[in-house]
Amino acid sequence: MNAALVDASRIPPDQLTEVEKLWARKVRELSFDTEDAVDDFILRVACGDSTAADTDANVFKKILGKATAPMKKIKDRRQISDRVKDIKKLSNELAELRAKYTVRGAGADLAASTGIDPRIINLYKQESDLVGIEESRDKLIRMLSIGTKDDDAIQQNLKISVYCRGRRTGTPNLIRTFEKMLLELDQKYSQVDMARWDAERFSNELRKFLEDNRYFIVVDDIWDKGSWQAIRYALKDNNCGSRIIMTTRNSEVVTKAEELYIQKHLSDENSKKLFYKRIQSEEGESLDDVSGELTRKIINKCCGIPLAIIAMACLLVERPHELWSKIYDSIGFGNGDDNTTEILAYSYYDLPSYLKPCLLHLSIFGEDWTLDTKGIIWMWIGEGFVHLDTEEGSLFEAGERYFNELVNRSMIQPMGDSYNHQLTQWFRIHDIVFDLINKLSRDENFVTFLGSKEQHASPDRLREKKTSMPRSDSKVRRLAVRGHHVQCFPEDTMGMPKVLRSLNIMDSNIEIMTPLYIFRFCRVLYIQRSYNPISLKHLGRLLHLKYIEICDTPVDGLPKDIGRLKSLQTLYLKKIGLDELPPDVCSLTQLMCLVAVGFRRFPADRMGNLTSLEELWLKTVVGRSAAEELVVELRKLTRLRTITITFSEVLEETLQKALVQSLCNLPELQELVLRSSSRLDQKRGTVWEDWEPPMQLRRLFIVGIRFLRLPGWINRSRLPRLYFLSLAVYVVGVHDLDNLARLPELSYCDRTAKLKL
Repeated sequence: MNAALVDASRIPPDQLTEVEKLWARKVRELSFDTEDAVDDFILRVACGDSTAADTDANVFKKILGKATAPMKKIKDRRQISDRVKDIKKLSNELAELRAKYTVRGAGADLAASTGIDPRIINLYKQESDLVGIEESRDKLIRMLSIGTKDDDAIQQNLKISVYCRGRRTGTPNLIRTFEKMLLELDQKYSQVDMARWDAERFSNELRKFLEDNRYFIVVDDIWDKGSWQAIRYALKDNNCGSRIIMTTRNSEVVTKAEELYIQKHLSDENSKKLFYKRIQSEEGESLDDVSGELTRKIINKCCGIPLAIIAMACLLVERPHELWSKIYDSIGFGNGDDNTTEILAYSYYDLPSYLKPCLLHLSIFGEDWTLDTKGIIWMWIGEGFVHLDTEEGSLFEAGERYFNELVNRSMIQPMGDSYNHQLTQWFRIHDIVFDLINKLSRDENFVTFLGSKEQHASPDRLREKKTSMPRSDSKVRRLAVRGHHVQCFPEDTMGMPKVLRSLNIMDSNIEIMTPLYIFRFCRVLYIQRSYNPISLKHLGRLLHLKYIEICDTPVDGLPKDIGRLKSLQTLYLKKIGLDELPPDVCSLTQLMCLVAVGFRRFPADRMGNLTSLEELWLKTVVGRSAAEELVVELRKLTRLRTITITFSEVLEETLQKALVQSLCNLPELQELVLRSSSRLDQKRGTVWEDWEPPMQLRRLFIVGIRFLRLPGWINRSRLPRLYFLSLAVYVVGVHDLDNLARLPELSYCDRTAKLKL
């Protein structure tokens, strides 16, 4: 089934008949049902389910549970057997359909790619590298200078006066937009609790702050007039020469602007320059063995749209030149932005089969969201998208390769000035790419978006009825609830409790939330900024769960049966309103990533049980006893690649020595971030000379420990991959600076030190 689906996925839908589309959709659903049945058998029958009885404190219940276990297994076997029979019957029916209507065509070749393409580093890195912006830049500056006394002075000042930029897309959440503006305008607002502020208070605070200030603010991608009017009212016109730039793709919003600039496509010359930059080099050299006419036709079909040119170049860059003509003929083009969509669609169908679900999965998040690379990779692993080529290796490292391939194909955009062959921390998706994957996700029933038609309905109207689900004859496998206020969760729609694999709730207010434990096949649970408390009662019943992330959302508590989630690989809990991480978490022996932020008490003495752990982030470890226990337990976690720990106490020399001994037992460590309290009379960190860090260490960040001198192991032979270094050093000599200068990949160095020459 998988091989057939791979072949079908390589063919654009417009080249398939309706029968072929139906066949592919049915086979896809059948494959999901088959996988669910196999997993259910493994968890309920083959592995048994004695955990509940073993963990029950009631002796009678333990005895009763063990006595009834054989009968329960018989019942489970019968239920699963019936499901398998139904699957076989449907499989035979689809086989007959397949015999009559065979999926035509062969897919594109899979492109092998490893690491970040070094040529992508040189694109849009500096202003001098940008193509075709001179005319647009100068015209925009002239427009901003209208009505001023000294145009030249304004042009000079505008280059440095952009100190705040609000960025939202579509219909913005005004409260979050105003909050972001205040935080970027003045860091003092980071210390202010604005959780209960409404839009009016934010607006008044902005007007008060800007009253006598000259400001320059950019609001990117506004789609409706009401949002622009609300933002414009909050930004007081104080006759100080302030300027506001708004970008939009909605022509109705344009009528509200005082001055209008319509972005133009690249000229033929600039289009050619950009194409050659991506294909070959910065100098724009011609391709000797490629027909000039063919190159011209390829560039012309991109209609001067930068993203289309880059996408086309990425498609051709690793292909033999003799195939360019065939690829050119394979793409159907329209006009304007349709060209970009066609090119990107062709690039999507050219992706290897293992990358397509990873890209479509990103449609769950909002447009213009800044996404955490590590978190997304762990989520891909939880969804089952990432696979190892061999039995050995790390799933996360395989996920890194997937991410790099998507970067190389310009499907996602890493954020930052340079990559240095390292995994970037943040990325985003271009608006046009997002529109494409959003449409594909809906067409292929990859994600179901809840209540999208009711996004702009008033809260009173939503309280009167249940929110609606999109009509479909397909099952809801992945559900995304994003930015909605709904009264009831429609769990009874389309058999969702029996088939839902991924539940994602973001920036939403669900007044009556369905118990989570009814989604028995759920593998991914992602809740971010849910405004009503979430109940995790009986969460341990969801034996298929592999990924849990709950952020900025109050919960009623972490249940004791969380220790039953033996398949759980990632547990990410951040600011959920609890002080203690329960000891039952340390029973999760398959856990590979643990993030616990906002807690004050941890089961530090049991952390060593998490022997599969690769990433650990704890904030904040309170008390000397807990710190000592945690430091000792760390040496048992030999697979750790990333450690981020915040201690509330000062790390005395004896505790530092124990920590160094534990770190010496972590051969896979790549990132170490430690934060602790400090005091002036604290002894210098000399015990760190005994540490022999692994050669693959890439990031070292230590706060609260002052080193007498730069450790001798910070040199190119011991740490050839180190790219981030932040230490407090008492004395730095010239030879230390020489060692730092010789580190081949070091791109960030921050040290508080006295320089000794």
